[in-house]
Amino acid sequence: MAEGRGSGATEHHRLMRGQFYTPSALCDLMLALTLSSGMKCGRLLDPGCGPGIFLCRAFERFQQLPELIPADGLHHPKAVLRKTGIQQITGIEIDPNSAELARQTLRGMAGIKSPPEVVTGDFLAMEAGENLFDVIIGNPPYVRQEHLAQSSHLDKSAAISRLLAQYAEYLARHPEQRVLFSGTIDLYILFFLQAVILLKPGGRLTFVTSNSWMTVSYGHAFRRFLDDHFHIRGMMESACERWFPDAAINGLVLVLERKDKERSSIGSPVPMLRFHQPVADWLPDSESPDYWRQLEERAAKLLAGEAQPFVSMRVLRQEQLQRQGALSNWGLALRSPPEITAWLAHPECHLPLERLGRVRYPIKTGINRFFYLNRKQAETWGIEPEFLRPVVKSIRKIRHYQIHDSDCEVFLFSCPLEKPELEARGKTGALAYIGWGETQMAPPRQKRANPVPWPEVPSVRGNRPWHAIHPLPPTHLLCSRFLDQRFMFPLCHGDFIEDQTFYGLTLQAPERHSPLLMAALLNSTLSFAMLEFNARTSLGEGVLQYARCDMAAFPVVHPDLYAPKECEAITEAFAAMVRQPVLAVAEELNRPERMALDHLMLTPLCRVLGLGDADAYREALATALLSRMAERRQMARSQNRRTR
Repeated sequence: MAEGRGSGATEHHRLMRGQFYTPSALCDLMLALTLSSGMKCGRLLDPGCGPGIFLCRAFERFQQLPELIPADGLHHPKAVLRKTGIQQITGIEIDPNSAELARQTLRGMAGIKSPPEVVTGDFLAMEAGENLFDVIIGNPPYVRQEHLAQSSHLDKSAAISRLLAQYAEYLARHPEQRVLFSGTIDLYILFFLQAVILLKPGGRLTFVTSNSWMTVSYGHAFRRFLDDHFHIRGMMESACERWFPDAAINGLVLVLERKDKERSSIGSPVPMLRFHQPVADWLPDSESPDYWRQLEERAAKLLAGEAQPFVSMRVLRQEQLQRQGALSNWGLALRSPPEITAWLAHPECHLPLERLGRVRYPIKTGINRFFYLNRKQAETWGIEPEFLRPVVKSIRKIRHYQIHDSDCEVFLFSCPLEKPELEARGKTGALAYIGWGETQMAPPRQKRANPVPWPEVPSVRGNRPWHAIHPLPPTHLLCSRFLDQRFMFPLCHGDFIEDQTFYGLTLQAPERHSPLLMAALLNSTLSFAMLEFNARTSLGEGVLQYARCDMAAFPVVHPDLYAPKECEAITEAFAAMVRQPVLAVAEELNRPERMALDHLMLTPLCRVLGLGDADAYREALATALLSRMAERRQMARSQNRRTR
C-alpha cells in the first residue's frame, strides 16, 4: 500500500482508478522471483507504476549487486545499467498526478542523476515495436466494473477493440476465448493480454492481482489463456496477511515466462507457494550490504521447489495444473489438502451440483421495504394471508438442517390483483398497504438523480401490477451465498421461498436421489471442507462468498457411488440430525451424530480412492478445514488492523 494517504477526494479518485499501491517488501520479492534465474534484462517496464515503488526498488536492486557495480557506479547510474545488462527502466502511468509523484520520488533518491523514465500514458494503448520488453512487472489496477464509468482516464472499450484485432488469429483458433474480451471482464485481465503483445519470447511477466480468477468458473478462459501463452514459473499468496486491504481482495503473485509459440512445450514444474508469515518478516535484513543477493538466492530456492521456513509448497507440472480436478480449479490446487485433491483426481467420484439439479437465482424485490414484512407489520395492516408468502432471508435465522415454513419470520407481499378488483373483493388490508406504498419515494441513486415514487422504480415498473412479484415454486434445498462460522445446505419442508442470500436447489430426479440423501451428502464434513477451500474469499471480514455459477459448479460426492443399503443408512443418519441446532463448524465436527454420518458416507469413498481408514481420512479433513478457517479469520484480522 501507499505509505501515506491524501485527502478524502484524492483517496476516492485513487480507489476509483484501481490504484492500490504495492508494499515495498512485496515489490522486492517479486523482483527477486522474476530475476533470480540470472536472466539478462535489457528493458524493464512497470505498466501501471503509480508513485514509482517498483521503479525505485528495481533501480536499487541493480545498484546494490556488488560484483556488478563499478567503483563510481553510484554516481553514474547509466554505467550501472550497462554493467548489469539493463538498458532501460520505464514506468507508465495513466494518471498524470501519480506519474508526477513517481518522478518526484525518483528524483529524490540519493545518488540518482538520471532516474528511470516515467511516461504519462495508457499501457493498454501501447503498440508493439522492435524493442520489446524483457521484463514486465507490477500491480495492474483493480477496478470494480461499476466504477469504470467514473474513471475519466480509462477507455476500456477502445482497449478491447485494439486487443481483439491483435488476437484475431488466436480467436479464430479458439473462439471460446472471446469471453476474455468481454466488456465485463476485470481490468487487470486486459493487462495480461496486452503484456503478451509487448513481451519478448522468453521474457518474464510478474503481476500481483486478485486471486478470484483461480477458483471461479468464469476464470476458466483466463486459465486457458495463461496455459496457452506462458510457462508458469510460480504462483504465491499469503496465508496470514492481506497485501491490499483497501481493495477487499486477496492478492496473488504470478511469475510467467512467455512461450516462443502457443503451447510450445509441456512439463514445466509449477511451484505453488503459500506464506505463513508476513513477507517482510521472511526477507533478509534490509540493512545487509548483500541484501539482494540473499533475497535472490531464497527466491531461486522457492522457484526450484526447495523447502523454505514458513512457506508451504505444492509442485505440479503445468499440464497437471491445467487438468487439476474436474474443474481445472487452480485455487484448489494451491490451497486444498491432499484428501481433497485425491478425491477430485477421481472424476467418477464427484460431479458438479448442476448435474443433480437446477441452482436458481433467488427473488429480487427491488424495494425490500415494501415487499418484506414481519408478522407484526402484516397483522397491523391486516393484510390477507393469500398475499403473503414465508421467506427465508438470513442464514443467522436458520437454526436447523431442515427448515419448515413455520420457521420463517419474514413474509413476501405479492398481490397480482389491481386495486379495483381488490376493492370489489373486499381485500381492504392489501388495498390499504398498496395505497401507502404508492405515496412513498425511493431516494436518488448512482443512475437516478431525483427521488421517484415506488411504483416508478425501474426494478418494479415492469411488474403487472407493480406490486406483484413473480412467485417461485418450492425448492428441495438451500445453498448459502455467504458463509462464515456455520456451514449448511438446509433441507426445505413447506411452501416458502429464499431471499438473495441463498440459491434454491431443485433436484432433477428426486425419486432417484432423494432430497434427504442429497442433504446428507452436502452436509458432510467433506462437503464442508470443499465449501471452505473452494470459495471466493475476497470479502473484507473473512466471509466466504459463492456466486450462482460457483455454486452450480460445486463438486458433490457422486450419489451413484453408494449401494441402496448404503444410501438408506446415510439418510437415516442424517435424519437424526435435521432438527438439531446447527453449530459453528468447530463444535459441529465433534458431534457424535456427525461422526456417524461421515463414517457411513466416507467408507465407500475411501474404498474407491484406496485410502484405507475412513475415520483417519475424516480426521485429516477436519484438521485441514479448521486450520483453513483459522487462517481466513487471521487474514480478516490482519486487514482490520491495517485499515485502523
